Amino acid sequence: MNRNHQSDHGTTKSALHDMIIHAPHTAVDIHIAGCTDDKTLPETKLLSQLSDNEQTQVLSLTDPAERRHLLYRRCFQRLFLAKEIDWPGHIRDLHIEHKLDRPPRLPCDPSLKFSFSSSGASVVACASRKQVVGIDIEKIRPVADPVGLSKRFFTPAEAATLARMPENARSAAFLCYWTAKEAGLKAVGKGIDSGLNSFVVSQIDHRYVVEYKNENSCYFTWNLQHIEFPEGHFVALIHRAVST
Repeated sequence: MNRNHQSDHGTTKSALHDMIIHAPHTAVDIHIAGCTDDKTLPETKLLSQLSDNEQTQVLSLTDPAERRHLLYRRCFQRLFLAKEIDWPGHIRDLHIEHKLDRPPRLPCDPSLKFSFSSSGASVVACASRKQVVGIDIEKIRPVADPVGLSKRFFTPAEAATLARMPENARSAAFLCYWTAKEAGLKAVGKGIDSGLNSFVVSQIDHRYVVEYKNENSCYFTWNLQHIEFPEGHFVALIHRAVST
C-alpha cells in the first residue's frame, strides 16, 4: 500500500469515526451505533473501503441515489465491525459472511452477533457477544390506515390491540410492531418472505415482549426495546441470551 493510499484510508476512517453516534443506554452487553449520510464523504473514498465484490455490486447500480445508499451502508457496516473486534488491517479486507436463512457472521470472530438496518440516509448497527441481536429502523411518520395494514400483516390479536388504541397512537404502535418483527427476522437470519408473524408482539406489565416460533414449533421469548435514534427515527432492538 502506498503512502497516498494510507493517507486516504486514514482520512476516510477518521471522518466515518466522527460520524458514528453511539445510542443512549440500552441493554447490557449490547453496542448500538448509527449515523446519517450528509453527503460530505466523496464516493471514491467510500468505495476504497469496500471489498472487490462489494465495489462491483455498487458500481453496477445505475441510479445515483441507490448507489450512494448502498455504498454508504456497506462502508458503515465495515467500520462498525472493525471497531467492535479491533480489526488490525484495512477494513476492506474484513470478510463478512452472508448466507441464506442465517444471520451474517464474521469468520474471523464467530462469537460476535450483529445486525444492521437502514432507512433513507440513516443506518444503524448492533453487536453483542452475550446476546443474539436484531435491529430495525424506520423513519417516524404518519402511517396511512394502520388498522387496515395490521389486519393484513399482523396476527388477529395484534391487529385487535392496535384497533383499540386511540387514533392518534396507532401510527406509532404500528411502527413499534413492524420494526420489532423485522428486527426479529434479522436476528434469526430470515427475510420477510418467511413471515412477519413468526414473531408475535405483546405487552406484559407495561413492557413489550416478543415470542418467536421456529420451524420446529419451539417457542422462544425475546426482549424488545425501542429507541428514538438517530433523531427522527424509530429503532427496535430485539435480543435474547446466547444459548450455552
